[in-house]
Amino acid sequence: MAAFMSISFPTIVILTITVFLVYLLYRNRRGSQQAPANMPPGPSGWPYFGSLPTFINKMVFQGKPMEVVFDELAKQYGPVYYMNVFGIRLVVANTAETIKEILHHPDMNNRPAPGPKKSAAALKMYAGATGVLYSSGDAWRDQRRFSLSVLRGFGVGKKSFESHIATEADYLIEEIHSFKETPFDPSSIIPGAVSNVINTLTFGRRFEYSDLELKKLIDLINQRMENSGKEFLVLSAPFLLQLPFGPGHAVKTTIAEIRQRIGDIVEEHKSTYDPENHRDFIDAYLGEVYKDDDDETKSIHFTNKNLVQMVEDLFVGGTQTTTTTLSWALLYLVAFPSIQEKIQQEIDDTCGRNRFPTMSDKRQLPYLLATIHELQRHTCILYILGVRMTYEVETTIGGYAIPSRTVLLQNIWSVSKDPSVWGEDVLEFKPERFLDEDNHVIKRDEHLIFGAGRRSCMGENIAKMELFIFLSHILHRYTLLKGDEEINLKPKAGGVLKPHPYKIRAIER
Repeated sequence: MAAFMSISFPTIVILTITVFLVYLLYRNRRGSQQAPANMPPGPSGWPYFGSLPTFINKMVFQGKPMEVVFDELAKQYGPVYYMNVFGIRLVVANTAETIKEILHHPDMNNRPAPGPKKSAAALKMYAGATGVLYSSGDAWRDQRRFSLSVLRGFGVGKKSFESHIATEADYLIEEIHSFKETPFDPSSIIPGAVSNVINTLTFGRRFEYSDLELKKLIDLINQRMENSGKEFLVLSAPFLLQLPFGPGHAVKTTIAEIRQRIGDIVEEHKSTYDPENHRDFIDAYLGEVYKDDDDETKSIHFTNKNLVQMVEDLFVGGTQTTTTTLSWALLYLVAFPSIQEKIQQEIDDTCGRNRFPTMSDKRQLPYLLATIHELQRHTCILYILGVRMTYEVETTIGGYAIPSRTVLLQNIWSVSKDPSVWGEDVLEFKPERFLDEDNHVIKRDEHLIFGAGRRSCMGENIAKMELFIFLSHILHRYTLLKGDEEINLKPKAGGVLKPHPYKIRAIER
């Protein structure tokens, strides 16, 4: 007893941690699946924590953002590398070729699913809802097919939908006019304008930009996107959900509040639902939920919980990335006035000063389109494309063996910064790289911002139309100048790379 009491407290802590790690290593080795011989290279891992300490060292102690860490590992290990985090196998693809292998592979269309020990915690957090972003298999196919059909039915891709976006652009321009050429923060109005495009389709109405409910919902969605790293950590280590503090609590609280607010809107729709008159996406989905059980066309995947998740998916997909891209666009146009002037001249030559551009003018506005493409490449706001997973099938990527139940990450940041693809001036902002000698827009297969294959972004056509209409209308009416502070083109760290807060002035032309 005396000998034990003479041991210092730090020594006891070190011994305890050592025993714990040895136990975890033994447990993981006993229960781990035998890995194929030809696995991709990658950073060495610690027991239980795997490659996580590598990220912690680079991000916390070296101060590097996550997208840079992924890029450094790609340069070190090549087109495909392997990691292990909390026993979860991760394979990262870093070139256009290996990423397209994943995007077009028939056995790689699934989202990660928690294992048996983690499913209860995950289901509790998500309330059993999967929607379309997080689902796989029949649930994903049924809801994606249905969603695309409903969106087309409400005019997406048609001339009438262009008019809908143009009307919202008018509201946005009126709001810009209210600042009377004084400095303003675009983040106070852009999210409302962008979200109203999908709000009309989903909720059947648009909101004033100052509407408190809209602002709160947008803030919550932003929080969830910023917590995306925490969310992956929680799914990897679900015991964090049981703690009344830390990342598990933050993730769980945000998801619960989003679900509650969207659920309230769904309940309002239920109280006024008319099966003969579907006003919006919620009504159309309720039509599937309310089908008789003996209806042969009824799918088990259309539930009230999935409806709430579907609405969140549409709201996130229709708001987050387009808002961020537009925010970057205005900042870049201020930072590169010669590019702004060139777009304005192109618009004036095509449309004159008496009308706004329309989608039919696209071919006559190649420099504007090239600028949008280059903006998406240069900012690369979603540096990791939607996560995939191999289930029961062992396969290959880039010639390497990929075991079943491996999470697949698509590192498009490295593709967007690859000088072998874009040239040695890859770090410059240069719209001309998307134009040929005849001033026609080039379709670059390495430009993977919307993904590809069967799980490509459902809102791609909406986003492209919004970016074109909003930007062309703003530049037709205004010249954008910087506010009082210096221009900062470095992104904020997070799951989505956003610009730091800034102000601009809009001078009427």
